[in-house]
Amino acid sequence: MKKIRNYLILTFLLTYVSWGIMIMYTQVNNVPFSSSIFMLILYVIGVVGPAIGAIVVNKKWILMYNIKVF
Repeated sequence: MKKIRNYLILTFLLTYVSWGIMIMYTQVNNVPFSSSIFMLILYVIGVVGPAIGAIVVNKKWILMYNIKVF
């Protein structure tokens, strides 16, 4: 259960923070979404947030398991 909770927290944190920054930047500076590469990078980070979350959580748990076995 702890693994699922960590995955969900990390996933939503990555997605909401990256998209939130993107939304604030476009609204404050009054620029279109496609105006810079920075916006595209933030969008891609938000889209692949679930995959990044899964990799990070699984790496952490695999590392902890290997230390226990050793």
